[in-house]
Amino acid sequence: MMLQSVYLMLFVGVEDPDLFVPVILVTMMILLMAMVDNVLQRKSQELYVPY
Repeated sequence: MMLQSVYLMLFVGVEDPDLFVPVILVTMMILLMAMVDNVLQRKSQELYVPY
């Protein structure tokens, strides 16, 4: 799902050069947010380890 939207954005950016830069920025933001979310989830899982 995530990768499909990224590929779609890149395709639109290639089709319309004016949109290319904002599309790349939005894509980078989405990927960055996803990475941060993954890191936070891992951290919270480490914190709440049942003993």
